[in-house]
Amino acid sequence: MEMLFIKMVRYILMISTVMLLLACAPTVLPVNALQTQLVNNRPEWVSRKPNSGSYYIGVGYSHKSSSDNYVQSAKSNALDDMISEIKVNISSVSVLNQMDNSDGFTEKYESIIKTSTSDEIEDYELVDSWEDENQYWVYYKLSKSKYRKRKIEKRKNAIALAKDDYLIGRQQIKDGQVTIGIATCINGLYEMAPYLAQSNKTWIDGDSVLLGNSIYNEIQTAFNDIDISTTKQEYAVNRRLDKDEAIDIYIKTKSKRQPVSEMPLKAKFTVGSGGVHPDYLTNDQGLTTVLISSIKSREAKQVVTVLPDLERLANLDDTKKKYGVLLEGIKLPQKELYFQVKKPIVFIDAKESKLGIETNGTQITAKIKQLLSNEGFILGRIKDKADLWIEVLADTEKGKASGSIFITYFNLSINVIDMNTGAEVHHAGINKLKAYSLNYERSSQSGYDKAVEVLETKTLPELIEEILQ
Repeated sequence: MEMLFIKMVRYILMISTVMLLLACAPTVLPVNALQTQLVNNRPEWVSRKPNSGSYYIGVGYSHKSSSDNYVQSAKSNALDDMISEIKVNISSVSVLNQMDNSDGFTEKYESIIKTSTSDEIEDYELVDSWEDENQYWVYYKLSKSKYRKRKIEKRKNAIALAKDDYLIGRQQIKDGQVTIGIATCINGLYEMAPYLAQSNKTWIDGDSVLLGNSIYNEIQTAFNDIDISTTKQEYAVNRRLDKDEAIDIYIKTKSKRQPVSEMPLKAKFTVGSGGVHPDYLTNDQGLTTVLISSIKSREAKQVVTVLPDLERLANLDDTKKKYGVLLEGIKLPQKELYFQVKKPIVFIDAKESKLGIETNGTQITAKIKQLLSNEGFILGRIKDKADLWIEVLADTEKGKASGSIFITYFNLSINVIDMNTGAEVHHAGINKLKAYSLNYERSSQSGYDKAVEVLETKTLPELIEEILQ
């Protein structure tokens, strides 16, 4: 009996030990159960963005495999989400309504404001973060009252700076310092660029004024008073310019006929094409000289437009450049320079030979004439009346013969002479272009055929580019 009792006790102890070990072992769940558990552990803000009357909310996430710095990526996404809640409401009396004369202006401005807000946003707080094996989520908030308070303070400072610029710039314009006065007013406009969607009232000379509107109107009025003039209405030029065509430009105020000095200008072809120096600055007499260096287009009438260069005049720093859209609505004075373009007359003197013997062929000459005619040149018959004399010498020479293969080399020389000065304008050629066929005659003709291809693709385009510079 005693032995039986001992065996029973041992058996009970063994069963108890096994049950205890099973109770302490980790529970192994199937995959679907694990996924359910992860979803259940997510905070509610991951699945549904919170709403708050007191805070701007931003929730962002990043996939861990998509970025080395997924934490920063999620933060950036959360701040972008927060900024999307900050609306830009444009007042009915805002100066932006005066500027909005181009498609998409309002959308451009709103986009800039959001980008600017992203750079300047402060005092946001981290509320929570959550992650699993693949994702990282972050939750930020920004006090609406703090944001508005800081915005009001910044706007107040911007209005004060802009008001000073406006008063100084307005007086400078009255005193005849038109260029510097406009530049000062433009700087004032950009001081308050982030706040132009609002009315921005302030007191000036005892009156309540809309500051943004007043600055913009002062700039536009000053430009409206500027007159750009030249001595002639139209200019006759040869398409091939021997030297720069110089055209004097005068800028004065319409009201007092005072010269506008230090005004940056820009010039560009608006009909046709060619070379024109782009940047100018008027002197103390309001004078500058526009230089046309070449005429590229074949059009008989071409136009170069001269107008103030707002970008150089404003001289904006990098912070203000992003608001460049504000200058788009300003109407600038401009002067159109009309050019009656004369086609250059070309006389071609050609000699084409094969194996040293002059032929009656004009294969090279015909191709040169065709390409020059296509580019707007006139083919003259009298040398003395031409603008350019082109001398063409083409020939082939024998190479080695091997069995039934006969090699020749094609040579071409093209000299372009300015008939007014006698100077060589351009020299081009083809040296020892190799060809081969069943006899020297056919080989020579093959050399001419290859030369035509080279003329079309390389030699003549380079020649035309050179003589039209």
